[in-house]
Amino acid sequence: RIASRALLLRYIVRLWGSGTDYETCAESLEGLPETDMPWRICALRSGALSRGRTSGDKLRNACDEFVLGTFGPKLAKYLTGPVDLVDGERILVASDNLERVYCGHVVGGGNKEIMRSLSFQHRKVLGPTTMPIETAAVMARLARVEAGHTVLDPFAGSTGCLLATTYMSKTPGIANDIKSEPLASAAEANFSGEDELPPPEVLPPCDIRDLVLRDDLLLDAIVTDPPYGKREFFSKNPFGWLPPLIE
Repeated sequence: RIASRALLLRYIVRLWGSGTDYETCAESLEGLPETDMPWRICALRSGALSRGRTSGDKLRNACDEFVLGTFGPKLAKYLTGPVDLVDGERILVASDNLERVYCGHVVGGGNKEIMRSLSFQHRKVLGPTTMPIETAAVMARLARVEAGHTVLDPFAGSTGCLLATTYMSKTPGIANDIKSEPLASAAEANFSGEDELPPPEVLPPCDIRDLVLRDDLLLDAIVTDPPYGKREFFSKNPFGWLPPLIE
């Protein structure tokens, strides 16, 4: 459950042993539960001197003869199942720039689906200050957006924040922006992908201080990324919109 909600977490590992180097780490692998699951050894490096390689979010199968020779025989005493280099359970050997070596069973990982499906590469409309999905998703988590929640973005722009909140709520959000055309185009284009996210309700364009919401509308959260930077107009009182909105 934790792994399914985690966004920036890479792997969850049940630690079996550790040591100051590969040999002492392998020696610490004692008393492991015997299992006949298919398995494979994967390597993760977090320093230029460590052994093993990774590519993006995927763990590669260990190809270093020293790693395989050191850990393979030891693990084979407890892991009696076949070695499967494609679908086998991942046994991780990770080194922290050779200062510490860890070995354990990868039992889960963070939710990378939202990062891949809603990344910049998959969006049809991008604004000059579009919120990256990683940041928007963390903001949605901090706002505790859950399924069924209605979320307002008063500075919707090209819908960067709404994509993340709608992914989590599965409910149409409420979008407002002082510029109508960019928002309308983004709301139509960015919500028409394979994820089938419900498009937001786009309010008539207005300054946030003049925003009028329906009397029957109850908001569960406001998640927004106010205009900022040299590419957008920046008021001397950037948070002047907040009190009228709360009132």
